[in-house]
Order: sequence, then structure tokens, then C-alpha cells
Amino acid sequence: MSTPGDVLLVWRLGRLGRSLAHLIQVVQELQDKHIGFPSLQENIDTTTSGG
Repeated sequence: MSTPGDVLLVWRLGRLGRSLAHLIQVVQELQDKHIGFPSLQENIDTTTSGG
């Protein structure tokens, strides 16, 4: 169960999605639920304004 403000941290984008299309779908679902998404290797962080 998730609540807005939760964060899903991954080491690499490849650990989250099976393909680019699947990765986009998962990130969109996280965004729709207001769940942050940082990826350490790719330096992506949707919890910040620059992410």
C-alpha cells in the first residue's frame, strides 16, 4: 500500500522496467499516485523540481 509522498528508490532504471515502454508506464503510475522516484545510477529524481 502506498501513500502520497512515498518514494521508490532504485539502483538502476533497468531494475524497474522490463522495457522502455514498461518503464515509462511504471513511472507514470508512480507519478499519478504522487510517489517519488529517484534512480541512483542515472541521477534521476522526481522528488525534486529539477528531476
